[in-house]
Amino acid sequence: MQEKDKIIYESLEKIKEVDRLQYDYFKHFTTLNTASILIIVAFIEKIFNYPDYIMIAFISIASLAISLIGSLWVMAVPINIILYKIGSRIEMELGQRDEETLKKIKELENKVDKSYGIIKRYDFITKISFLIGIISFLIFCTLNFINDYM
Repeated sequence: MQEKDKIIYESLEKIKEVDRLQYDYFKHFTTLNTASILIIVAFIEKIFNYPDYIMIAFISIASLAISLIGSLWVMAVPINIILYKIGSRIEMELGQRDEETLKKIKELENKVDKSYGIIKRYDFITKISFLIGIISFLIFCTLNFINDYM
């Protein structure tokens, strides 16, 4: 194995670890979204007897549900990236350095680039919808506490 190939393999391993961390990030984000939805439902059911501004609570739940669905969907993308990189590595190790092998490697690299674009878009969507959900929930609670205790 050449020194250049060794550096490439080590870099791929480090990048795969980053991809695993991205997967864990979205996994934890799904937990946060699910817990937030359950807390909102509990507040509506147990804390406020006759809550006002219920539409704000529904906006909060809908935003958190969008964030949850986005997080669940994008969790598969880092796994695909890892598989594409493993395929690329196999092609580099086992393939002959001919044009066909280089074409396969280039296709896998293009899939990786597209996957990173998907992660970037969905990361933005999930963060914004989570933020909207939490802010609208805080507004809902504040308005209902003011109505109940003032």
